[in-house]
Amino acid sequence: MTDIHTVLKTYKDAFSTHDPSGLAGILAKDIVVERAQGGTADGHAAALELWTAIATDTGGEFDIEDEIVAGELAVLTWTFRYEGGFTRGANLLKIRDGRVYHAVGYTKTN
Repeated sequence: MTDIHTVLKTYKDAFSTHDPSGLAGILAKDIVVERAQGGTADGHAAALELWTAIATDTGGEFDIEDEIVAGELAVLTWTFRYEGGFTRGANLLKIRDGRVYHAVGYTKTN
């Protein structure tokens, strides 16, 4: 079983390096991603497609600020910096047996 901190490192690395190649291995088959903009990505393929699109977008950079882990819940706060501004946000990830099975994203635009 993959340690929760290893899962989080893979997740954070995908977005900070714009290389989503490790994401497929940390997503549960039945994952549900609740999008900050509304709607969901249900299932492994949909979640991988969504997160790959975000990770490979080179129009800005993610800066992970805090990581809090409590049991199977991880909270990551971040700033996404792009030309002309930034967006702050948080992701709540539920991780079971080394795989993310539920994720919720929240953003605050400035």
